[in-house]
Amino acid sequence: MSDAYAEIGNPMGRSKSSLIHGLFAAAMGEDLEYTAIARPLDGFAATVRDFIRRGGRGLNVTAPFKVQAFELADRRSERAELAGAVDASRFEGALVHADHFDGVGLVNDIERNPGVAVRPA
Repeated sequence: MSDAYAEIGNPMGRSKSSLIHGLFAAAMGEDLEYTAIARPLDGFAATVRDFIRRGGRGLNVTAPFKVQAFELADRRSERAELAGAVDASRFEGALVHADHFDGVGLVNDIERNPGVAVRPA
């Protein structure tokens, strides 16, 4: 049985995450399924809990659910606490571990690609 991962958001029509992650997993020989969940604005927590019950291992979270994902988390990284939002969750049984990678990803991209040092104000 494949490990199940997904991206959840609204709208999801332009997202390429499920395609990209699925192709990358296949290229690396990983047995996983990565799908997109287009969730209406209500019922986020119930959708996540159902995904976990069905064996889901983790979610990428996009707009408009990042604050709701923060509130649902049992454990949050320091980055998630600072942001007050979550964009990635992994599940350990019913326990939800959450993190936030948007800020660190942006800073790393700015520092590595154009070579501009980002310093705290």
